[in-house]
Amino acid sequence: DDLEKKMISSGAKYLMVSHMRGKLASMDRIVELCEKHGVYLIEDAAHSLGVEWKGKHSGHHGKIAAISSQSYKMLNSGEGGFFLTNDPVVGAKAAVYAGAYEGLSVKHITVPGKEVFGDLPNLLPNYSLRMHAVTAAIIRPQITTLNERREKYNERYYKLVARFNKLPHVYIPDQYPEVTIVGDSIQLTLQNMSPQQVRAVAV
Repeated sequence: DDLEKKMISSGAKYLMVSHMRGKLASMDRIVELCEKHGVYLIEDAAHSLGVEWKGKHSGHHGKIAAISSQSYKMLNSGEGGFFLTNDPVVGAKAAVYAGAYEGLSVKHITVPGKEVFGDLPNLLPNYSLRMHAVTAAIIRPQITTLNERREKYNERYYKLVARFNKLPHVYIPDQYPEVTIVGDSIQLTLQNMSPQQVRAVAV
C-alpha cells in the first residue's frame, strides 16, 4: 500500500497522522506499519476529540498526541491545548520545555519520576508553556459532557448526510465501521460535474 511504500522509500523515522474533521484513518493498519518498520507514530488529534477507533480514543494509538482546546474544538478554552505520551523520556522533555526547571518536576502530577529527568533541565530550553489555572478551569467541566455532545452532533450529522446524499451529484462517503465519529462538520464530494459547474456551486 502507498503508506508502506513511502515509509520504505523515504527511510521514515516518524509519522504524524493528522485526524481531521472528526474522522479517522484505519488506525490498526497504521499502527501495524509503524511497528513493522520501526516508525515512531505521532497523532495530531486537534480535530478529533471524542472520536474513537474500536472504542479507543484518537490520540491513544501512537507514542505522542497533541490536542488543541482552541475555539471551535470539542474542548474550548479559547486558546491552548495539551500533550499526551506513553514515552517517559518524551514526557520528561515536554515537562522541561513547559517549565519544569530547578526540580519543579516533582510538582507535576502527570510526569515521569524524577530519575527520568536526569540532567534534562540543564540541557533543554524552558519555554514556560504551562497551561494556566483559568484555562484548566474552563476545560475541566467540558470533559464530562464530551460524550453527550458527540451524540447530539452525530444525530444532526447523520440526518443532514441522509438529505445531502439524495441530491444529484452530491456524495458524502461513510467512515469505517470501526470509527465512532464526531460529526461537527460535513465534507462532501461533487460527482459527474464539469469544472465550470463545480465553480458555479462554490460561488
